[in-house]
Amino acid sequence: MKGFLTVNVSEKEFYKGGPCQPTSVKFTAQVSDPVSTAYVLLFVRFKSRQTGVTGDWSDSIKMDLIGGGTYVHDLVAAEMKGVASFQNPWVQYQFVATKANTREIGRTDIFSERLSLLECKPTPTP
Repeated sequence: MKGFLTVNVSEKEFYKGGPCQPTSVKFTAQVSDPVSTAYVLLFVRFKSRQTGVTGDWSDSIKMDLIGGGTYVHDLVAAEMKGVASFQNPWVQYQFVATKANTREIGRTDIFSERLSLLECKPTPTP
């Protein structure tokens, strides 16, 4: 993971919305060079469980610096492209660290089958 010490995701699955919880997932990334790092960007896309087809990468999502070289972002399904085209997909994600001039100084591999986006199907109450 060039440029990063740790990356974490708060959940293994989250929901598109509705009464089901959680409806977001928190990404946390700690960079290895906090002095040179100006931005950490998160990229996400869907991957079909059935066919392996992937969607388009999201536009870059700027993560928030909380101090000590640690960046966070709470992702909701609406931030992702093609959310209506995939049913219960994997969510692939990747982190990129850049300098102030947007020159890349670090990039993780693509994390592929660790996070699921689920449909919310609440049970009807009698």
